[in-house]
Amino acid sequence: MDELNERREYQGLSEKANALLMREEGYDVDWKRGINGLESEDIVAFANSKKDGSILIGVEETVNHDGKQIPKIVGCKISDANKMKIKTKAQNCVPPIEVDIINENMEDIPFYRIEIPSGDKKPYCTGKGTYKIRDDGNNKMIVPDKLLSIFIETESELFLKRFKEAAKELEQDLYDTSNQINQVQSYIEEILPEVEGLQEYSYMSDEILGMVNKIEEYVGSTEITANWNEKRILALLNHFDIEDPFVTNLKTMFKHSVIMMSENGRNIKDKNYLKEMKKIYFGATEKQFKQWYDEVVEENNL
Repeated sequence: MDELNERREYQGLSEKANALLMREEGYDVDWKRGINGLESEDIVAFANSKKDGSILIGVEETVNHDGKQIPKIVGCKISDANKMKIKTKAQNCVPPIEVDIINENMEDIPFYRIEIPSGDKKPYCTGKGTYKIRDDGNNKMIVPDKLLSIFIETESELFLKRFKEAAKELEQDLYDTSNQINQVQSYIEEILPEVEGLQEYSYMSDEILGMVNKIEEYVGSTEITANWNEKRILALLNHFDIEDPFVTNLKTMFKHSVIMMSENGRNIKDKNYLKEMKKIYFGATEKQFKQWYDEVVEENNL
């Protein structure tokens, strides 16, 4: 952890602390009277939540005359030993959790504000194997079904992130390959007439044409590889229910055209209209076109 985060100190209250003290305990804030009241499970609960959280140490719960829960700053000892206790509780979590420890000060009454990020390695547990998550003002035990759900969600997000990055790289590779194929084909179209017309170098024709044939074979092989890679990408997109970017773009253009034609007086309810549009925007199924058509008509009251 950054040493600056551990030693940061406010002579008064930071904006963050002031805002937290204006609220009741909840999903993202907890109060502790002293260091001994802080447990590893408190840190785990926030790390397993979807939002970052804060724990104020040296603040106890009380109620006002209306019975509303309000915080009361009682302060706590600020020392390297106490900071080490906090760090140890966080580091003993599985996996270890990085926290930010800030010294706050209210009218010469110091207390700690601990910032706990929503972790990217969920689910977290204490060293004794206790899994908890922050509920509305409390730490709630995570039941097996919820635990499995958190694990699957975290792993899925990580996989999708990596998959999207790989797909983006592969898409660029396919684009580069397509350009190379077009360049080679253009080169072949340019040199073939010249090679066939060079009578004085006719003895070289067989060798040159052999090289041309090899180039054509390479182009064909590259096209096959590109087609297979495209099928793999589409299969993965379908498996994870991610819409093909090409289809998304096609849908956007299709809907925009329907709106424009309607505004220009075209009868989009004509029975031949959809057939004409399919000829212009080919690349989607009949079912997809019908769905897009129904959506744009309903969304824009056409």
